[in-house]
Amino acid sequence: MPQELIEKEATQPLEIMFVRHGESEANRIQQAERNGELSDELEKLHARVYERHDFEHHLTAKGVRQAKAARAVLLSEGIVPEEYFDEWYVSSYNRPVETFAYLTNGMANPLPDTRLVERDWGHYGRTPLADRATLFPDTERLLGRSNFFTRYEGGENFPDMIDGRLRSWVSTVNREQTNRRVLAVVHGELMWGARYIFEGLTPKQWEDIDKDKAVRIGNCCLLSYSRQNPNDPTDISRTISSGWRRMIDPYEPEKSPYEGKWVKLPGRTRLMGSEILAAAEAYERIIDGTEPKII
Repeated sequence: MPQELIEKEATQPLEIMFVRHGESEANRIQQAERNGELSDELEKLHARVYERHDFEHHLTAKGVRQAKAARAVLLSEGIVPEEYFDEWYVSSYNRPVETFAYLTNGMANPLPDTRLVERDWGHYGRTPLADRATLFPDTERLLGRSNFFTRYEGGENFPDMIDGRLRSWVSTVNREQTNRRVLAVVHGELMWGARYIFEGLTPKQWEDIDKDKAVRIGNCCLLSYSRQNPNDPTDISRTISSGWRRMIDPYEPEKSPYEGKWVKLPGRTRLMGSEILAAAEAYERIIDGTEPKII
């Protein structure tokens, strides 16, 4: 099909880049909790972090450095964020707003969008890590079986976030930013939701990727999708899911998923009935699936 016809038929951005916010105050406290490194100074701040609403958390000094590192990586490729992109979006929470300001040198006017806020962790997220197993044993157990489907008490699971608001935002972007370049500074779990949508994943495929620590979305990770072949500008895919993807960790480049290289995407997943059945059968069966005998 001629490229000009592909561009005419396309109903998605030509390129969309998601950037996770830099390290936040909550990130710093929770990392110290997980590693058993709560110093006396951090211990004093521990309760204050959990008392606040999630939207209030600011960037740490390291988070600012990460945001500046992300800008430096883009500039090294000739991408000036406040000039290269046609439209900018940002989550309404403090930490992505601050990240956006450093990333664009304060020279762009984004559209804040509440549809892009972090997945709501509810009561579970407002509870210190050491107390979660005691207060929410069922959630802890279910998270061990499925991070995708498990809903936090008073919060969201991934389908809630994806189908409740992220798809709405994607529809808006597809409609209003067709064949344009878009930047969105958001949150890590929302970027996992974006992967699910734009790469056309199944829940099982998403779960398998989520368990792979080599493809982590670290603070200020750049997740880019392009319908235009990075090696051949005349080669333009009709959809993002059949285009190209790249992920870069600007602060720790050696941790970049897929070595920070562009990867061709296969398009939306279509499975045969037998493949779907095989995926279902991969989970433990409790009751024998054979037909009961009639006595």
